Amino acid sequence: MESLLALLVLGGMLVVFSALLQMMQGIQRNVDNASEKEFDVFLLQLELELKDTQLTGVYHNQIHFNKAEEDFHIKQVGSRVDKRKGTQPLLTDVKTFSVNQVNQTLEIEVVFKDETHCQGKWILPRE
Repeated sequence: MESLLALLVLGGMLVVFSALLQMMQGIQRNVDNASEKEFDVFLLQLELELKDTQLTGVYHNQIHFNKAEEDFHIKQVGSRVDKRKGTQPLLTDVKTFSVNQVNQTLEIEVVFKDETHCQGKWILPRE
C-alpha cells in the first residue's frame, strides 16, 4: 500500500515537472523572438517617422531627412538606434546597424547583441 502511494506521488511530481518544462520552453521561444519583434516594430515606426518627410540622404549608416523645415537623422549611438533631434531610441541592444540606399529603396540590416540578424527594406515614396 505504501509503495502504491509513493508511486502515485512520484507520478504526480513527474507530471508537474513535465508541465513546468514545457512552459519554460514556450517562454524561451518568446524571448528568442524578442529581437525580431523589436525589429518589426522598428520598421513600422520608421514608416510613420518618414511619412511626409523629405529624405536628404543616407550617409555613414545614417538616414537624414527633413520634416517641416527641421533636419533629423536616424543613427546608431552605442547599443541603440536613435532618432536625433533630441533623443528617441528606436532599437535597443544593437551590435551593428547599417543602412544603404539602392535606387528608391532603403536596405536596413541590424545585428542585435544576442546575434539575431534582421534585414528589411523600405521603399521610398515617389516624389
